Amino acid sequence: MRLETKNIFMLFLLFLSCSCASDKEPALAHQPSAGLNNGRQVYSDIKEVLSQCGDRIDYDTLMWVYKEMARSNTHIPNSGDLVSLLIQKKNESPRVDNMILIFAADIIGNSHAAMDNAADLFEAMLMQDQRLNLWVLTYIGDAIGKYEYHIPEGDLLVDLLEQRVAEHSSSAFSKEFFGNHFLPPPKQEYIINYIAGIEDQETRVLERNSYYNLVISGRSEAQIENALRQLQAHEIQGTGKKKPQRPLKYLLLHPGQFESPSVQTEVLSHPTF
Repeated sequence: MRLETKNIFMLFLLFLSCSCASDKEPALAHQPSAGLNNGRQVYSDIKEVLSQCGDRIDYDTLMWVYKEMARSNTHIPNSGDLVSLLIQKKNESPRVDNMILIFAADIIGNSHAAMDNAADLFEAMLMQDQRLNLWVLTYIGDAIGKYEYHIPEGDLLVDLLEQRVAEHSSSAFSKEFFGNHFLPPPKQEYIINYIAGIEDQETRVLERNSYYNLVISGRSEAQIENALRQLQAHEIQGTGKKKPQRPLKYLLLHPGQFESPSVQTEVLSHPTF
């Protein structure tokens, strides 16, 4: 039985989802695999991977686990246990850490069968205070609304969700913004250290956003790093100046900087869902 409680509040969450998401953000799509999956084999494979990665999970492993569970066109037995293991994982990137909870919620909301522990899983996510923000809460709320099976005391769960939304709405502007999208974080130390080393929080956020806009525009991380190194080491042609205040923004506004022969020309392969 579909949970139909507090519809106005759920509509608010759906509106929030549309207003918070970037128009460049890939959708959480559920596409069927080429052939039928063996549910027990999928369970075994995912459990093995989650068990091997300890208490941390990297971006690529998270994406693999999500795609395996979301695209499976057959019931995965004990899938609630897999979601429970996933929720316990962490990632050092706050945005990727958010994605762990988002993907866990989405898997529950679109499950092929009822999960005995669905209520406990939703509650466990809503108790992750330090990992929650409005982006995550939007997807949790959407998953609760989409879940097609009875949730015991579902009203209490939605009450808790509403409480968390109120708490995080009041603190939203005091937290650093890491972006509401599912692109991979940078892996090269040079870019990581450059962004992390910006002392002013607002500038750091803007430069991080510029990095991802460069990725969205089709620049690979290697291209961005090489162009950034050149920009910081040499004078900007025609200006006699080195290193603008926001070099990643400069690269975004001046794509000709990438035309240097020393800059690699590999094309970015965007993640698919």
